[in-house]
Amino acid sequence: MAGRQSIVIIGAGGHGGELRSYVGELIADGAPLVARWHKQFARRLGNPAPITDIENDACFDCFDTEDFRIGYAAFLAKQPPIFSGR
Repeated sequence: MAGRQSIVIIGAGGHGGELRSYVGELIADGAPLVARWHKQFARRLGNPAPITDIENDACFDCFDTEDFRIGYAAFLAKQPPIFSGR
């Protein structure tokens, strides 16, 4: 996606399909591993049980990946990242 924007969602206001499409594009444009984590976390939102320590720790697994290092270096260089999926 060209030109990313920050958005604040208060309510879908009848634009739920557009919003889902936009969020889907943001996720698809990112690192493949992070997309997998986003899907897992989104599914977890439907479970009312308290978050376990293991689930909480999983939120930080992304920082140990090659894709994180690629993305961080690309950000600093002001270049688009080319993720490896590792």
